[in-house]
Amino acid sequence: MKKIGLITFFKDNFGSILQCYATKKYVESLGFECTVLFEKENIFFLKIRRLPTFLKKIITDRNFLKKRKIIKKIGTSLSMESKRNMDIFIDKELQPRGCTFEELKKLNYGFDKFIVGSDQVWNANNHIPKSQFLLFTSNEKKIGFSVSLGTDNPSKNFVNILKTNIKGFMDISVREESGEKILRTINKEANIKRIADPTMLFTANFWRSFYLPINKDNFILVHFLNEPSKVAINTIELLRNKYKLSVICIGYKYDIFSSYNWQFDDCSPYTYLTYIDKSFCVCTDSFHSTLFSINFEKSFFVFERQYLHHNPQTSRIIDLLTRFELKERFINEFNPNLNVISPSREKIFNREMTLTRNYLREKLLEK
Repeated sequence: MKKIGLITFFKDNFGSILQCYATKKYVESLGFECTVLFEKENIFFLKIRRLPTFLKKIITDRNFLKKRKIIKKIGTSLSMESKRNMDIFIDKELQPRGCTFEELKKLNYGFDKFIVGSDQVWNANNHIPKSQFLLFTSNEKKIGFSVSLGTDNPSKNFVNILKTNIKGFMDISVREESGEKILRTINKEANIKRIADPTMLFTANFWRSFYLPINKDNFILVHFLNEPSKVAINTIELLRNKYKLSVICIGYKYDIFSSYNWQFDDCSPYTYLTYIDKSFCVCTDSFHSTLFSINFEKSFFVFERQYLHHNPQTSRIIDLLTRFELKERFINEFNPNLNVISPSREKIFNREMTLTRNYLREKLLEK
């Protein structure tokens, strides 16, 4: 059996975990053995390397330390029980293998190909480990799968980082059209193609066979990675009062939830999907909660995240909604006349699923 190594994100985020799970499952369905890998970096040397960038941000942005403190607080808003449930799922379903970069170089000889992606594995606004450019293996083994850059307005430094590290890739698939345009200008020799997120490798019925039941009904589901804006809060309250529903929040537990008497439930990746599917409607700032709402044909409203840096990533959501002809689901100002609909986009979904399946199958089966 041929062995495939998969390097992607899979921690502390339902969407990241499930896109990794979907990729692994689909690769295995094609008859390959798939191992999730990650690079174990030396924390001390990593902090030393980051120091010049850290000092530059302090000098150029007088509010940097204040925003950094708020961002750290947001990171702790993921409930401990939800995090524990995520870790249990990771250990059981993904079984990731941590290696140093030198160990990955040695491991290279035992694998036929390596996949990097999906999610924002090439977001150069953040530190990118060398392993996420597959620098430990030969070019013919590299597959860039549904990668996201996380921005449609990259800085010069961002572009230089990518230009240096992706020149070995001859084929790269990206998740957003904006990413496709950026990479075409950086690597003119590579074949760049836009495909869908890995969670779209499978239909709603696959995910329904996977998730666990919950004893809940008649509720609005709230899943926000950052604290919801005033527009989002007012919209949720409007829907709650209009349809006489309860509000259930999952994932990140913000103090503001209790101010509106919204219920918070801990959940796992198994029940995260159940909450989406069983809800009356979904209110979110999450890319993957939006995507699963489309897959399950649920009514949903998506809001801009309350970003605390200069690189908002709204383009990812707009790109997704435009492709599915659901741009009106993006709410950036309060509207008392919202329509709650359950959109069916089966034809578009099947096209995207086929495109993504065909790309991965073709690259894995290439000699």
